[in-house]
Amino acid sequence: MAELTKQTANEDLVVASALDVLVAKGWLVDGADEQLVSELHHIHQTNATVRFSDGLPHDKLAACVGEHLAGTYERERQEEWERSLPAWSCDCGRAYKVVAGGLPSRPDDEFYALRGDGLPGELVGTSRGVGISRNKSCLTCGREFARTVARQADPQLPLFLDG
Repeated sequence: MAELTKQTANEDLVVASALDVLVAKGWLVDGADEQLVSELHHIHQTNATVRFSDGLPHDKLAACVGEHLAGTYERERQEEWERSLPAWSCDCGRAYKVVAGGLPSRPDDEFYALRGDGLPGELVGTSRGVGISRNKSCLTCGREFARTVARQADPQLPLFLDG
């Protein structure tokens, strides 16, 4: 029973350290809620993080493990966000992840190759106004992104494009 109490106290110290790191990085505005604390405990319990068996760890050691826990939390949120990005498909069927950007009057979306795990891979093109930069082509069929995006958006537009 005493070992379980030590382990719980160790885990609480590591989670508190991770929360300090997340606050310092600006992730939290109004402090931690129960869901975040629960998520950090779950990450700590399911990942191979350092466990302390001889009482509470020194603050600096707990801070290192806390930084690792905060980093794991950040990576999981980043991957979650990346998986939620919309996908765009070339006419040949090759899918790309799209990160929207720029201003409404000058869109500047980024198109990334889609990795097998559903996350964006290599940057393969960016939009400039109507379509994607002309120096980038589909990795599978070689079609120019600009023409494909423009045609998909307005099927009559390619009639007015030169070449």
